[in-house]
Amino acid sequence: MTFLWVLLFTAFSGLLAYVKVNYIYWYLLGVSQFKTNFLWGNLWHLKSLHHTEIIQKLYDTYKTTQVIAGTYIFTKPVALVLNLNVMHLMLFEDREKFQHQTKWTDIPDQLSKMLITRLLKEAKESSHLAAALEVKLRTSRDGCVNIKEIVDHFTLNLLGLALLSVDYKSLTQSDSDFYHKFMEPIQKKPFSVKWQIFRKVYRRALNNDFNDMINFLISRLIRIIERRQNLNVKPEDFLSILLNENEGYSSQPTKDVAKQVIQLFTSSFQTSVSIINCALYELTKNKQKQNLLSQEIIKVMKCTNYQLSPDVFEELIYLKLVIKETQRLYPPLTFLQLEALADYAIPKTLITLDKGNLIYIPVQAVLHDPEIYAHPEQFQPERFFSSLQQGRYYPSFLCDDDPHNGIVSCSVQTIVSIALIDLLTKYEFSLCDKSREKNGIFKIQFY
Repeated sequence: MTFLWVLLFTAFSGLLAYVKVNYIYWYLLGVSQFKTNFLWGNLWHLKSLHHTEIIQKLYDTYKTTQVIAGTYIFTKPVALVLNLNVMHLMLFEDREKFQHQTKWTDIPDQLSKMLITRLLKEAKESSHLAAALEVKLRTSRDGCVNIKEIVDHFTLNLLGLALLSVDYKSLTQSDSDFYHKFMEPIQKKPFSVKWQIFRKVYRRALNNDFNDMINFLISRLIRIIERRQNLNVKPEDFLSILLNENEGYSSQPTKDVAKQVIQLFTSSFQTSVSIINCALYELTKNKQKQNLLSQEIIKVMKCTNYQLSPDVFEELIYLKLVIKETQRLYPPLTFLQLEALADYAIPKTLITLDKGNLIYIPVQAVLHDPEIYAHPEQFQPERFFSSLQQGRYYPSFLCDDDPHNGIVSCSVQTIVSIALIDLLTKYEFSLCDKSREKNGIFKIQFY
């Protein structure tokens, strides 16, 4: 019995020593860190998959005094970058020194223009966004419509046609089986936030419904690719463009191409519908800005006979500002995650990050910092006018979901622009009794 007590005491002492050593990792490197609980660390701060609470607290505490600060996700040390110059360095100049886990796809950026062309072509021929809204509006007694559901259907259709030449018909068939299979795992909340974080941090496989759906889509797409190759069929879609680019390259097997396209599909969908819904919500609260944007869109579209093109997007200056400000207020990712591929010396400091260190770029904290953006809680698209940026460091590169992943950014910008142009050319949006923050229900009327 005595031996058992000694064994238990030794095991418990060993656990305490292990935890104690882990929780002074940043202290030993000379990096400021929060005082952690001797056993639980920061466990009780892990309230969401976005780590919003712990990142914001760390940012507010050390942003004026430190270049980076340290924290822990369970026992995993994480460096939070606080200096804008160091953020820019890691994301651009020294990008190859880090593994960027938020980069969804390796599709070459030069294909972005081809994807934009495909999206514009399909939007012109078969998007029917405004028509679907009109149907809903005519059947609504009080003029209140859930625009979010319509935007979901529109985005799914547009991406299906542009990427895969597949018409999911979800706008005209709201009970579309594929739509429900696709949306359910995306909207499903995790059973346990802390358990989900634990599995992500320690590289455990995430066998959730969303990953099951991704694997299902990839397997289906592989069969489609193989059928096209066997029959020598080349539809005019982005998948064919990508396959043509990769012909003759054995390093790009069919599975990798399928994975790239599906990741592009899902990431573009999630980000686009979020930005469209949030932009409309802010525009309904700020009618003057909605009127200004509508006037710009109507004026430019009349001059082009209501034909969409990349040149039209360039003329819609205020639309660009609205999209950028929406991304600032509601960033698709609250932080970007990097991993050091080798020891990395932070410039102008004595700090060297170890190989394998996790590094967080606090996107939301920076974009809501009142010292960088005046009145950050307010919707002010004008803040991004170049004349207002003179002499100021505006980290607008953080407004994109991944500042280096041009293909996803171009896809999202194009889809959001198409949707807002189509809607604000014909309709005016207002808040109604059913409206709640970002729930997508607005009172809509024709111009």
